[in-house]
Amino acid sequence: ALANTHFDASRFMLAEALVVAATILAAGLTASALMHSSAPRWRLLSALLLATVLARALSWTLLFGTAHTFDWLTAGALGGLVLGALVLSAALKVPRRFWPAGAALATLGLIALVNTIPPNPFFSDWLGAWRPGQFEHLVDLGRWLSAAWPYLLLVALGVQALRGPAR
Repeated sequence: ALANTHFDASRFMLAEALVVAATILAAGLTASALMHSSAPRWRLLSALLLATVLARALSWTLLFGTAHTFDWLTAGALGGLVLGALVLSAALKVPRRFWPAGAALATLGLIALVNTIPPNPFFSDWLGAWRPGQFEHLVDLGRWLSAAWPYLLLVALGVQALRGPAR
């Protein structure tokens, strides 16, 4: 298992890129499958990605101060954003009926990655020195949501698959 192997900075960068790319693929395919076929898909997906980046920057600004607004945007995260957008672009060229299954596979891959990659010691060390103060419950809620959303998405995709294709 990956958890027992040594991870240096370059391996964490690659792992982070793969996690971000799988997240973009899962969210993008799910959102696309829910859109009407005549919807401006790329404008909506771009807006979703931009909103996500801005929300992440705002949360880091609130939690860590303006000097750290984009500290989360590491080379791995940026690479994952680009890779995720490219893979999503290719995946959206397959027939629409396969998008929910692609979203489920990307989500399963994401879950596997997150559960086999050891904790990043650099990030863990940094978080150990951080004191959340009044944001402690908000941080806990964010951690819970970040851990729960892939499983909730799989349940929703499964329910949708049992219902059959939307008319």
